[in-house]
Amino acid sequence: MTTRTAREPYLEANQTHPDPITPYEHKLAGSLTEVFTAGAQTLDQVVDGLNGLGLHGPDGGPWNAENFRAEMRRLGD
Repeated sequence: MTTRTAREPYLEANQTHPDPITPYEHKLAGSLTEVFTAGAQTLDQVVDGLNGLGLHGPDGGPWNAENFRAEMRRLGD
């Protein structure tokens, strides 16, 4: 009798992202990781964290709840 081993799970980086990650997306992802690692749990804390890191919103101004939601929607399409 042959015993089969389970296939090793894998995660291909950005497997659901259709295009290569842009430098902006890479920087935003790193900043979000930093903000969540620092303990952010609410949208306001995330926005404050991004602004505290000096990362500008997509329009060049500060982040707020509205432009953060819109940007996450845009990036998710």
